[in-house]
Amino acid sequence: MDTELKIIIHKRINEVDSYDRFCKVKEELEDRFGKLTDEMIIYMYEEWFEKLAKSLDVVNVVDDKKMVMMRLPHELSI
Repeated sequence: MDTELKIIIHKRINEVDSYDRFCKVKEELEDRFGKLTDEMIIYMYEEWFEKLAKSLDVVNVVDDKKMVMMRLPHELSI
């Protein structure tokens, strides 16, 4: 896959900010490029999760494939 195409796909994935938008972007990418790999779908979910975490002011997120740990702002953890 060429670099320009990867950039276009990444920009589309960065538009995901809701489940509805996730489904629309996934459908659009599948229409253009065929069935998405599991890795691509996971990447889409990770990008959406990062956007949600940022909107909630999550301080830090660490994932080790078995669990996800989040550090919340002090005012949310009381």
